[in-house]
Amino acid sequence: MRSPLSGARSLAGGHAGLPLSSLLDDLRHHREKQKQTEEMKLISKRGVFVFVLLLCFWFWLRSGSGGGGYGEKRMHCFFLLDSTGSMSSLRTSVVTGFNSFLLTQQKQPGSMLMTLARFNSFAPFDLRFDASDVHQVAPLDRSGFEPSGQTPLYDALGALIEHAAVSEKSSEREVVIAVFTDGMENASRKYSREAVFKMIEQRRQAGWTFVFLGAN
Repeated sequence: MRSPLSGARSLAGGHAGLPLSSLLDDLRHHREKQKQTEEMKLISKRGVFVFVLLLCFWFWLRSGSGGGGYGEKRMHCFFLLDSTGSMSSLRTSVVTGFNSFLLTQQKQPGSMLMTLARFNSFAPFDLRFDASDVHQVAPLDRSGFEPSGQTPLYDALGALIEHAAVSEKSSEREVVIAVFTDGMENASRKYSREAVFKMIEQRRQAGWTFVFLGAN
């Protein structure tokens, strides 16, 4: 009959003379290594998902949100990026995916302006750049995306809609609001769900397009 510790000895490299405490340490280290491996696989899968999600958004923009190709239009894309604590595990993936999306846009013909705002409970509306020619926008780096805090999604979206309304008040550009988030609302103070939904519906009727990209 096999000893209950035979499996532990094999994990420890067959050291039959090791005391029980050492064998248990080896088992614990083995389990921790397995856990780290699984976590890395999960992060890799999330990274692929983020890239594919942004790629789909790019194809959607290229189709002119339903027709024509954006190269034939004048467009302003307002991009709202979740930088709350829950995005920490996606930090590298978001930066890489966003920059790939940006580079692809910069290679396209046509007129496109881009505005980028981030949000968390410390800065519900952090405007990084505004109405910039997409061909002149610099890539996002890791120091420019440091997730922390909670998720005031309604406050951020309400502020972005108001900002876009002022920016495009007398413009004939097509307006696209893109929201990239993985979290549920938990920290808004100014805007309610009902107020934001009403704002969205009003702007949709005016011809704006809203795209919600769920990172989770």
